[in-house]
Amino acid sequence: MGWFDNLWRRRQGSATVDKEQMVEAHQSQGAESETEVADQLEEEAHAARDEQVMREPRIPPGTG
Repeated sequence: MGWFDNLWRRRQGSATVDKEQMVEAHQSQGAESETEVADQLEEEAHAARDEQVMREPRIPPGTG
């Protein structure tokens, strides 16, 4: 009966979701996008390190 309750609230003029929940939802979406960006940057840095090691391997100790 949740859909009926939502319809009834809309007809009464009050919002189905209060402002605090909306703010929390927007903040959580922002946090997720920041996490995704950080993960992407970390993956790119890891790939760059791997690529550098493959191009220029380390000199064994005692030989240089």
